[in-house]
Amino acid sequence: MCKDKYVRVLFESRADRDNFFNWLASHNDEMGPYTTPLELLRKFEDIRNKKRVTGELSDYYYWIKNDSIIEFMDFIDKFDKEVTRKYREEELRAGAHIAGENEDWRVYSINSHAAAMKYGKGTKWCITGESGLVWNKYKEDGAYFYFFIRKKPRGNPTDKIAVVAFHDGIVEIYNSIDEEISDVGIENPPEYPDLGVSLGPVIDKDEEYPYELDDSD
Repeated sequence: MCKDKYVRVLFESRADRDNFFNWLASHNDEMGPYTTPLELLRKFEDIRNKKRVTGELSDYYYWIKNDSIIEFMDFIDKFDKEVTRKYREEELRAGAHIAGENEDWRVYSINSHAAAMKYGKGTKWCITGESGLVWNKYKEDGAYFYFFIRKKPRGNPTDKIAVVAFHDGIVEIYNSIDEEISDVGIENPPEYPDLGVSLGPVIDKDEEYPYELDDSD
């Protein structure tokens, strides 16, 4: 009955999972510097657990038998791009977009009070108040906001940093407990629009800030 077809085996035991990881690890040299066997394993298991794919493509044994790490990485990349696209669409709908990012930080350009409340959650920033009065006052004064959010919080006031920039060149910087700070040195900072503050590397742009911002709520 299974002639000319392979018998699908679902790997459920720890030993079988390790076999799949070992297959990934055997192709480590083909993965390049931007991923690891463990990262690929976690992404694949996330796809399987959320049932985003079914059938033979969800079967560990299929990929081991196929033995093409390039095809497997293309498969994972397809889902990564889908998640990224949906994520960025959600950010835009929420009144924010990503202005800079690396493995440690994500920088949001905050363009609505709703976005300030969402991404400033857990801080003492007055612009996140439910009434929106302080947010509206800042916007009337021509302020633009960038939130620096650490991807892996350390439990200190610099896990979230708000940069407030005005048209006249004044820049204010606040940590998460609403203390105004200056010349903050962020470990491994991402690139971000040049606001004239000493937070690390900046994007080299000719035009003045703010960049491509929609300040409508």
